[in-house]
Amino acid sequence: LKGKSNTCGAITLTAGTTPTVTESLVTVASHITVTGLSAAAGTALSAYYISARSHGVSFTITHGVAVGGESCTYEVRG
Repeated sequence: LKGKSNTCGAITLTAGTTPTVTESLVTVASHITVTGLSAAAGTALSAYYISARSHGVSFTITHGVAVGGESCTYEVRG
């Protein structure tokens, strides 16, 4: 792959939501990393977790964004 991944993207985490990300390459055993793109996003993500994985369909992120929205990226491995 020479440093690239086909299983990554961007998402905005919004207060009061639990977003589901559509990703056909996810499995129930996938390792999913979410990275904040600002200091505020990084703080909000200190308590995030992947609350659901649906093989070949999607995954769900539960997070601590309290106000507004925070831009993040994600990567799925495995």
